[in-house]
Amino acid sequence: MPAVFATRLSSFRSTSRDVRAVVGPTFKEGPMERASIEPAIKLIIAEVHNKLSEAARIAKAAEACAVAGSITEGLEVSMDIEQLIYEAGRLHDAASLLNRLATD
Repeated sequence: MPAVFATRLSSFRSTSRDVRAVVGPTFKEGPMERASIEPAIKLIIAEVHNKLSEAARIAKAAEACAVAGSITEGLEVSMDIEQLIYEAGRLHDAASLLNRLATD
């Protein structure tokens, strides 16, 4: 299925023997409609909030461990924060891209 989709999006145009052929888009789409993108952006931002809230809860638990004198346990607890922050960052990237697509 992906090969059919890729073929549909591109066309081959002959140039010359020396240059061979070039692949280019068959059409240019206009900007995406803002009304269809805004709900998606809102959902993505809500998910970013959920990820960061979970990271904050984990950080609070890690801090409690450290304050109680168990530094090693606090560090072990805090290891899950990195993945949540990474996922929140990628979600934010997606929301930013959707916003740019809606305004271009």
